[in-house]
Amino acid sequence: MAEPEVGCKVRQLGDDVNEIYNLLSRISDTQAQQGTALADLGGAVTRISDTQARQDMALADLSGAVAGIRDTQARQGTALSLIIDRIGHGGADV
Repeated sequence: MAEPEVGCKVRQLGDDVNEIYNLLSRISDTQAQQGTALADLGGAVTRISDTQARQDMALADLSGAVAGIRDTQARQGTALSLIIDRIGHGGADV
């Protein structure tokens, strides 16, 4: 190989190495951005999970309230039936 060809090949290899380092730098930057985005998503998922836990507690409270209303209605129904029986309608619809 002639001397100019060797110099040309060395320069080309040097350019290739520089381009590889540039690509690696861009890959590193992209990975850093993706890491930040994943951390943000992790925070969002945590907030969603917290919200769902609060909603679950609220639903449990509502379920208890509905059960209480159901019990009250049953007692009132029994009391109304007794009142109806006492006034002599024999349980007929009023």
